[in-house]
Amino acid sequence: GDFGARDPTAGELESNFADTVVGNFDTEHILRMPQEVGKKLYSLVEKDCTPERGASVADMTDCLVWQKTVWNWKIVEVDGANRIRCETTVKDFAAGLELFSRVGELAEAQGHHPDLHLTRWNKLSMELWSHSAGGLTENDFIMAAKIDAIEKADLLPKPKPKKQRFWA
Repeated sequence: GDFGARDPTAGELESNFADTVVGNFDTEHILRMPQEVGKKLYSLVEKDCTPERGASVADMTDCLVWQKTVWNWKIVEVDGANRIRCETTVKDFAAGLELFSRVGELAEAQGHHPDLHLTRWNKLSMELWSHSAGGLTENDFIMAAKIDAIEKADLLPKPKPKKQRFWA
């Protein structure tokens, strides 16, 4: 789809307009699918983990489609089997434990449990794969979508104020 950007015209290129553009080289960009669009297209968060959805390893084509709905999770290979992993930073150690508590409640309700790792004092890593199937199943992506939907704004570090630049 069109995201509002366009290619520069020939006249703009000839004028070297880009030489005078000032911007922030360190701007962080977070890509997220609009929630309503995501729900209509893929609705993984509305599904529940079931034995049928976790019975056999999913085709990699399906995994790549599902992975696009859970932006923060990456497909990784560990010991010859694919998993999905999400790494994040929380504001402090207690916030990490609280997030794990929230994930734990969800995991118990869904009957599908991620591996949870708290390293250093504020770095979290979560991994999902279906042990019984020996790799990734639809249940893993359903659980990832549900974890992403957990309210966690109170646990994340506050963003550092950026230097503002003003143009006259």
